[in-house]
Amino acid sequence: MAIDTFFVTPVVILTAAPATDRYNNPEPDWDHATEQDTAGWLQSTSAIEQLGDRDTVISYHTLYLPADAPVQATDRLRIEGITYEVDGVPRTARTPSGPHHLELSLQVVEDIHEGAR
Repeated sequence: MAIDTFFVTPVVILTAAPATDRYNNPEPDWDHATEQDTAGWLQSTSAIEQLGDRDTVISYHTLYLPADAPVQATDRLRIEGITYEVDGVPRTARTPSGPHHLELSLQVVEDIHEGAR
């Protein structure tokens, strides 16, 4: 069975537009991000609840994408209405015949009282 059969979840890759802050330092402009559609397979790996000044849950996931998906460590991903941050550099899984798929570590921070942000 080919791995492509597992890529059933719609994924939007969000790449920030370049911008600068008031001190002329580079910063991402997520309001004008470009979007590219692909499909993948999302797997939850763990979650941590943090209670205190701001009650939050940080969830960690692994996302599998096609080997040619144009995703970078600085991108965000929107999956089923939730925006995830890429956590680290996307890894290429290889076979003897070449790249097989990408594996990305993702995280999302949710305010327990407001939902994902």
